[in-house]
Amino acid sequence: MTTQIDAAAVARGTRSRFNLLSPEQVEQIRHLERHANLEARLGYLADWANKGELTAAEQSEYQGYVEANSILAVIRSATRNHSHS
Repeated sequence: MTTQIDAAAVARGTRSRFNLLSPEQVEQIRHLERHANLEARLGYLADWANKGELTAAEQSEYQGYVEANSILAVIRSATRNHSHS
């Protein structure tokens, strides 16, 4: 089951935190890029996950990356909706 995230709730929940950051810092968060080595590892794990051949440790690692990417996507979305006052 996939849960839909209410973007307005994310904006309300993060607004005060983003106000602690400079506009430049918010912009840096918005444009965060993944490291090439991490990207390669994630691709490897995704391929093996699709084949159903991950070890328990690899599955745990892969789920951690998936969760981290989800969190970063929400944070990036919130920065797009943030305007520094």
